[in-house]
Amino acid sequence: MGARGSTGRLCAVVAIAAACSTEYNKPIGARPTQPSTGGRANTGSGGVAGFATIPNGGLSSSTGGRAPDEPPGDSALTFVNGVVDAQSVLLCLTTGEGPNSPGWGSPFPEGGLEYGASLVVTDQSSLELDGQPFAPAVIAGELELVRGMDCEEALATARAEQAAPPEADPEELEGETDAGGAGGEGGAGGAPARLPPKPRLRVGSLPMLPPETLASGRSLLMVAVGCIGGPAYSAKNDVLACGADYRPDRPTLSAVATRMSRTRLAGRVGFQALHAVTASPPLDVRSAPLSDSSDPTMWITTQLPFGVIAPAPPRLEFTVLGYRANTSAWGLQVLANGSVMYSEPWSDVTERSGVTPVDGRNYTVVVVGPAVGLAPNGFWNPSRAVVVDSDPAYVE
Repeated sequence: MGARGSTGRLCAVVAIAAACSTEYNKPIGARPTQPSTGGRANTGSGGVAGFATIPNGGLSSSTGGRAPDEPPGDSALTFVNGVVDAQSVLLCLTTGEGPNSPGWGSPFPEGGLEYGASLVVTDQSSLELDGQPFAPAVIAGELELVRGMDCEEALATARAEQAAPPEADPEELEGETDAGGAGGEGGAGGAPARLPPKPRLRVGSLPMLPPETLASGRSLLMVAVGCIGGPAYSAKNDVLACGADYRPDRPTLSAVATRMSRTRLAGRVGFQALHAVTASPPLDVRSAPLSDSSDPTMWITTQLPFGVIAPAPPRLEFTVLGYRANTSAWGLQVLANGSVMYSEPWSDVTERSGVTPVDGRNYTVVVVGPAVGLAPNGFWNPSRAVVVDSDPAYVE
């Protein structure tokens, strides 16, 4: 695969009011369950929704089950940066042929995609895939070091930096130790082990995707999950941040991909949730008052396993006002094992996500980060909930 065109026509699509329809996009592998008429929804947790959790480097494929009932529409791919150990990443498309697979085009988006942020791809032609599968690669670290480079040069630079990080100034290492003595090995006299210097750049590969991903007629959601790792990325609770199989030399970087529902109902808002936290048990997601109140809690989904989007179909009984999703008095909350582990005012979540929920549209809450509730006192990012438009290509 030779040089390709730029990714300049990658674009974020602004949510606008939608017309009424009754289509329902049931994710592959999920059993349909009807939400109850009260404030609590069933999860539809019969299987991993959409695509399976994609192992690093593996060709994504559906997990079986019946085809979605919703007829095809405009294709869209929403990408969410949920990389646990990176503040911001640049994306490059590669052939996926091994750890040094070549890339083409230019790194995007310009300046990098912050943790918890999303972008929407609606124009496959801009990527010039030539009908071949591709694997996104992420570059993290001092992104200014690859400014102005194309992907071939940027990936080579990042890989070289990752393989041979610069020698650290001893004065700069003062106090830079592994809090808690990761791996149980301390320094002299039982002091915490000193960590090696962090490489200026790191790079990791996401799973291979088929070329028809961006021409499927569906609204797809892909979330980068896990950790890139590296010698300096070690801490006492790193498996709670990155996943049970994590070691600094064994990254857990991967992705979850699924279809989002385009079901719409005039005068109502639809919500689904996707569990994209490698190290967390099943989660509950709800809208709830942030102070004492007699108002009932509004559940979006319960007992949601990793990699699953639910409910299916989305809840369509309530308005934005019913969820209080337009106020700071109510919050979006995530629970694990019955305890609230994450709570943030709706106004803060939607402002950070760049999405303003309106009736007549559908939205997906994406939970990313380390184990929900894990204190951000290591190399990892904090837990975060992100709201994305489930049908970003729709124009009324």
